[in-house]
Amino acid sequence: MEPFEIVKFIERNQSVSISKIVKTLEKSFYENDDNEYEIAITTEKIINEYFGKKRIKKLDKCFGNPDDYHNLSVVLARVGYHNLSCKVLESGIKKYPGSVDLLADYIEYSIESENFEEGRKYFNILQSIAKKKWTWRAFDFSIDYLIFTDIINANEDNKKEIIELIKLFKTSFYDDERAYLSEANYYQLINDKERRLQALLEGIRNVKIAPLCSLKLAKIYFENGDYYNANKILKKCKHYSIHMSSENEIGDIYYLSALCEIALYYIEDIDGNSNNAKIQQICNDFKSAEKTNIRNKSSFKNLRVLIDILSEYAGVDIYE
Repeated sequence: MEPFEIVKFIERNQSVSISKIVKTLEKSFYENDDNEYEIAITTEKIINEYFGKKRIKKLDKCFGNPDDYHNLSVVLARVGYHNLSCKVLESGIKKYPGSVDLLADYIEYSIESENFEEGRKYFNILQSIAKKKWTWRAFDFSIDYLIFTDIINANEDNKKEIIELIKLFKTSFYDDERAYLSEANYYQLINDKERRLQALLEGIRNVKIAPLCSLKLAKIYFENGDYYNANKILKKCKHYSIHMSSENEIGDIYYLSALCEIALYYIEDIDGNSNNAKIQQICNDFKSAEKTNIRNKSSFKNLRVLIDILSEYAGVDIYE
């Protein structure tokens, strides 16, 4: 089915599979991967055709399982439609009131859409469900929500609840690195550097493959000027990258690796002898990072300048 045929299908049948809407939007993202403007325009057209103000009630006539509603909310949130994501989730929760993932999704997107009152309502519903039924999203997004409300209200009770949820998250999902990332992120927010570091190290110890914990740890070493250990971890991260779902995270690995290699090159190059192989590796990391959709495009400009300076310093033409 072509991108806009879905609209005609809806008009004829008055109902549509949620998964078909997801596929329509994802197809648009794929076809316009390098054109953010075109993605925005195409997404707006698809949404206006179906999710216009007068048609929002049609959500109740859509059909799909909880995963379908989750996927649609994620796709919409990816392009900034957090409020519409919440509407989709409300519809899904009506049909599947016991879905902890849909409740958790709503809690997460309620912050971005500023639906604070509704967010609290669904947060309380989720809290009433036995923790043994919770998924990683239920823990992770509940902790995010409590951290957000703590920032707003400086509530001491929230801090205790956050710590308890983190402990339970780690107990329930001891082999999932997201539990340790959640703990590390919390300690980062309260500026407890030592506990943040320990949380990441614990995650790497307990989880066989922990690419995100490893990447965060590498960033800490890099920020502290420990380029050797940062680079050592980043080499592992390159192997772990096949387990990563985000282009940005993969880009971060190669971007940071290039920076570490540049720093180490100057530190180790005491005699001024050029190492063509090492410079070529730096360039390869830069090119690998450039292929990904890294968050800060201006970072590449800075890195390219550093590489140009290094090539002149070493007397190597990297553009040969």
